[in-house]
Amino acid sequence: MQSGLLLRMRDVALCLFYAKKNKQLLTKIQLQKLIYLSDCLQMFMNTTLLDKGHETYLHGPYDRNIQNASDILVFRNMAEMHNIHFFGGNISCQYELIESGENWVKYLRENDQTALQISSIIECLLEVIIKRDLLREIKNIVYSEPLFVKNQKNGYGVTLNFNDLDENDVFNYLTIILDAFQFEKEASKTIFVSDLFIDYLQKRMQALATNQEV
Repeated sequence: MQSGLLLRMRDVALCLFYAKKNKQLLTKIQLQKLIYLSDCLQMFMNTTLLDKGHETYLHGPYDRNIQNASDILVFRNMAEMHNIHFFGGNISCQYELIESGENWVKYLRENDQTALQISSIIECLLEVIIKRDLLREIKNIVYSEPLFVKNQKNGYGVTLNFNDLDENDVFNYLTIILDAFQFEKEASKTIFVSDLFIDYLQKRMQALATNQEV
């Protein structure tokens, strides 16, 4: 199995693990968008990113490995699908991690330092998103992220490269704010950084919606 796919299995499992802790099921779109937001913060928090991740696509940032990873977790009896609907040749559903998947996440958290770091980022992101009642708005939140906004006009298949700091407005914004607060990028600050990040995107979402209405 390709390493990128294995790492996305980790990311999907972590998302479903913390969604279940918050009594939430996640759809295909919500998984894609939550992991995209996690990738944004991983780069900022100095966590290793995949060499190739999200690209521009029909429904915003998309990584095929995330969908494949979700289906593999179901196939391997680590997750279940709920509320399955067929429409226009497509399938919509929600995913839930089951006990064997939860045990795998616990193993990763105990034995993989990178998984533990990403786990903290995903946990904090979900906490902030749910607290702000934005889970149903997560697609629009991601559609407001500057790197995606800049690249979507170039069509499908454009790699969204968080490591290009000339283009990464989120990195620059968060750096300026943390410098102003004299905060270090420590694990203990992840909840603060997550809330700051989502607040920034929420305000951008509202501003972009206002501009479109004018």
